[in-house]
Amino acid sequence: MRTGLQQSMRGLVGLLVGCLVLTSCGGSPSDPAASATEASSLSTSGAGDVSATNGAGDVSATSGAGGASVTTGAGGVSATGVSATNGPGGVSETNGAGTETVPTSGSPTSGSVLSGPPSFTPVADAEAVDSDCPYLSKAQVESNTGQRMGQPRTRPATPVPVCEFVRSDGTFLATVRVLQFGSDAEAVAAVDFYVPREASNPEVKPAGWAGGSLVVDGHPVYGVSKGTIAVIVTINTTPVIGARLLAVDAISALGI
Repeated sequence: MRTGLQQSMRGLVGLLVGCLVLTSCGGSPSDPAASATEASSLSTSGAGDVSATNGAGDVSATSGAGGASVTTGAGGVSATGVSATNGPGGVSETNGAGTETVPTSGSPTSGSVLSGPPSFTPVADAEAVDSDCPYLSKAQVESNTGQRMGQPRTRPATPVPVCEFVRSDGTFLATVRVLQFGSDAEAVAAVDFYVPREASNPEVKPAGWAGGSLVVDGHPVYGVSKGTIAVIVTINTTPVIGARLLAVDAISALGI
């Protein structure tokens, strides 16, 4: 009799346990598949931890640092957020309500700002006075240009005055400018102003000097520089050789 009673009690306990399992999983006696669901599960794996919890028809999966969170509701899946970080200046993405933000590293204004080559703006000439040129003689001017020269004039300037030469009839013959700057690049810019390199013929006289020559409004212009000094010569008629000879003689006389 005691044995029968024990068997009856065991049966009753088994029935109660079965009912509890079915109720906690949201299933029913007529739904065998529901009775096979898990009550809960937990898995841990280092920094990229993953936790999965299965409740009443919901699935929640959460990963640790830099992980993802996904929630499955009644027959659907909702991605609540994805976050990924890749160190300083890295990429951070957030997916929620269909938005994404990807900040760029650095700054558009970071780094050094490169400046262009120096420009040259000629200064206004001082008033001319009748005076001999300190670095070109009358004989040199007449020999180099093949023309008779009248009274020369000079305009005060640094480091030496601008020399202007006229023909015996008083008309323009030649002008010689010696310009000094604070840097080699500024001297080159001055030559480029008077004889733009893209349109001029290359010139390399005297030795160690460089620049170009160009005919402007019928007047040959010869310009060369060396270091911080630039020499610009303009004459009244072609060919340009007259301007070149004047430049060579002026440079030699000044010892530059």
